[in-house]
Amino acid sequence: MKREAKHRYIKQLMALPFLPSDDIPLAFHTLTARANTAELRALVDYMDRQWIRNPLFPPSAWSVYRLPVRTNDDVEVISCCGLYVLQEARVVKTRVHSDNFFRNVRRGTKKLQQKLEAACDQYDSEQISTGHFLRVYGAEYAAQSSDWLFVVE
Repeated sequence: MKREAKHRYIKQLMALPFLPSDDIPLAFHTLTARANTAELRALVDYMDRQWIRNPLFPPSAWSVYRLPVRTNDDVEVISCCGLYVLQEARVVKTRVHSDNFFRNVRRGTKKLQQKLEAACDQYDSEQISTGHFLRVYGAEYAAQSSDWLFVVE
């Protein structure tokens, strides 16, 4: 498997939590069949032990299917203005009303959420396959997150 193909494969493995929990084991086992190097087999063996078959962390505990995209946009906005809301062991009493509460959501985050919701809708209506769904999520999150660093030789 070439480097780019390995990256796409690992992105699909990392996108498994975005599936409905009932679909995760079958999708994982389908991906497992494609692990054709010792390193990839070691990775899927680890994932199988720790995440797929582990009774302490079943897929229902870590599936985030249809949950909204979470970012730290709110904290970034607060800190960029020189205000620090979170302080050590300090409790602040406040009253929040729905008519004056809003979240600052970046345009890119909103666009990402719309793409992911569209993929969920297509998946639910069986317009796209599980593999296609994992490729969409893997590509979108890998493009959005600098935390996803892959070193695959």
